[in-house]
Amino acid sequence: MIAFQAVAKLRQAPILLPGNRWPNLWRIVFTLLALMIGLRHEVGGDWGSYMQNVEATTNLSFTEALSGSRGDPADSILNWVASQSGLGVYLVNCVYATLFTWGLLVFCSSQPRPWLALTVSVPYLITVVAMGYSRQGVAIGLIMLGLVALTNKNILKFVLCVALAAMFHKSAVILIPLAVVAATRRRLLTLFWVGVTMAILFGLLLQEHVDTLIAGYIIPQYDSAGAGVRVAMNAFPAGLFLMLRKRFHLPPAQRSFWTWMAWGALALQWQVESTLVDIPTWHS
Repeated sequence: MIAFQAVAKLRQAPILLPGNRWPNLWRIVFTLLALMIGLRHEVGGDWGSYMQNVEATTNLSFTEALSGSRGDPADSILNWVASQSGLGVYLVNCVYATLFTWGLLVFCSSQPRPWLALTVSVPYLITVVAMGYSRQGVAIGLIMLGLVALTNKNILKFVLCVALAAMFHKSAVILIPLAVVAATRRRLLTLFWVGVTMAILFGLLLQEHVDTLIAGYIIPQYDSAGAGVRVAMNAFPAGLFLMLRKRFHLPPAQRSFWTWMAWGALALQWQVESTLVDIPTWHS
């Protein structure tokens, strides 16, 4: 249905009705996607881990669950509520699916061709990320809400959305500096209060876990065979955007933001390729 709508409505403008309301078909898609993602059973590479996270809070008090070692407070609270209610991982997944789908549809509905944007998101963003890595999915959904606010020059709302995303997955904190990139005026003032916000979030969410993150991700020098492919999915459209950006009629703030995002995608592609070349291949 989503792909059919993308083909049938080639010249569709942003899908929002007066008052920023969604049409009925958009509401149906939201409900179906949220239920499909949230009520899945034993689907996703981290399914077992999420089950264990909920079970681990069964005999904990609220305070003990909140002070969990992972340091993602919203995730810890939701796991505790799910274990106490008896609904288990399905409650967690449904809440995450609802937030992710909301962010995705708000982002897609603000695009010139919403159905096409939603169609593109199905193979990987929905099927792999949202249904496989719940915390990353909900963080991305909240970040997409923030990106819509950022393109509308609402920097405060963007920062708040990213801060909320970091409550579910602390890595979202690194996106806050994008507010400075998108600012077209008063950049020094924006840089100041964005820097203060990032410092506060770093102290609350990351400072106690820096050593653990380094030990878990940097020192072992993990090699993901699919990293190049996943980064290329961003690098290819980024290159097209940079080559054809004069054909995109965007406001200055959006043009600046997406230009920096495109260069970042290409830089990550170069970094991944150079890293993969340097890593030796071991054969048994």
